[in-house]
Amino acid sequence: MSKPQEELAKAYRANDSLIGFGVQIAISFFLFAFGGYWLDAAWGTKPLFLILGTLCTLVAVGTLIWKMIREADKKRQPPPTSNDSKT
Repeated sequence: MSKPQEELAKAYRANDSLIGFGVQIAISFFLFAFGGYWLDAAWGTKPLFLILGTLCTLVAVGTLIWKMIREADKKRQPPPTSNDSKT
């Protein structure tokens, strides 16, 4: 493997969680917002399900962000130290 390819592979590995996060956002948006649009077209309830789908997208993305922040905090926290200084 050439040096530029190695650097590119290293960059992808370093940012794999962010790439996965972007894919999850795109899938959530597609499923909820476009699903709501489709339901509106099928049932003639424009824009009810589109709005509900968009709100569901916001909740799903907010949940993903919250989980990502919690995981990052767990990685940043130093391991607990024991203060067993019995003398």
